[in-house]
Amino acid sequence: MRRICWITFSTLEKRGDVFYSPFASTRYRVLIPARWLEARGYSQSIVSAEQPEAAMSAAMNADVIIFSKSNQPSNEEILAAAQRAGAKVIVDLCDYKFDMKQKGDHDRAMLARADALVANTQEMAAAISDETGREAAVIGDPYEGPKGVAEWKWRPGRRIEALWFGHPVNLDTLEVLLSQLAVRKAEVALSVRICTRPRVGLEEECRIFNRQVGNRVKVYIVPWSVEQVWKELRETDMVLLPSRVGMEKKDVKSPNRLVESVWAGRFALASALPAYQPFAEWIPLGDDFCANLDWVMSHQSEIVPRIHAAQDFVAAHYSPEVIGKQWEAVIEA
Repeated sequence: MRRICWITFSTLEKRGDVFYSPFASTRYRVLIPARWLEARGYSQSIVSAEQPEAAMSAAMNADVIIFSKSNQPSNEEILAAAQRAGAKVIVDLCDYKFDMKQKGDHDRAMLARADALVANTQEMAAAISDETGREAAVIGDPYEGPKGVAEWKWRPGRRIEALWFGHPVNLDTLEVLLSQLAVRKAEVALSVRICTRPRVGLEEECRIFNRQVGNRVKVYIVPWSVEQVWKELRETDMVLLPSRVGMEKKDVKSPNRLVESVWAGRFALASALPAYQPFAEWIPLGDDFCANLDWVMSHQSEIVPRIHAAQDFVAAHYSPEVIGKQWEAVIEA
């Protein structure tokens, strides 16, 4: 079988016999599919582009090189050398950076020269087509965490416990949500746990917010880790996933946080991102989170069946096996 070399933008660490990265895109788009392909019998290497000499060496000993979220100029040299050696080069893009001069030019160069292209969503594939005139195969992000029991845990007499989790770069979307909740008038108050990496000023902003509107909604900061996210998902009542629909950088995002939430057995409210649309049958989508919270409180008997249905959809479309087979198809094409 073909020898595969994955070149990722992020640093890697070994945990026992397996690689780990704190970056979701590396885990979803390199480490998880690589584990499935390894079980299929493929010989693989996974290297960081931050070590260009090691990346070049690994690429020269592979039949297929996959650049995942390339951001190192040295990758252009590795790509050219790999193709001269007869290897197939695949470039995978999951972030919109075409509006950034240096990063955008690098992405265009990689996309123009690759033998095959992959995108995380239809919207990202459309952006690639607009920029390069080339088609990209769409491969989503698999679920990562354990499947949870579908539950609606809230009971009268206490606040609704809600969760937001994600990278600090997406905290701007949380501001939209909290501005709504701050003026929400309802019998049941909320607590929102924010599971993210440190950001300067965030804790002080939360203290000010709680002093002003803590009677309606209180916010808490929880240090991020993969394991902490799974713990928070087990303990929360529901997940809140706001975004800024209409922004190119947001519209190309995959549904990975919604996938993880329902797979963990939790109901979610989310903005109407394009990638969330397949879940609209079960998950209320839209930017009026107060109205959607009211809907939840008046339709509590529907929540668990909706989670079950969403979990069935996730199992059919976002399992590591399903995603692994899609990667294998591109590799072998």
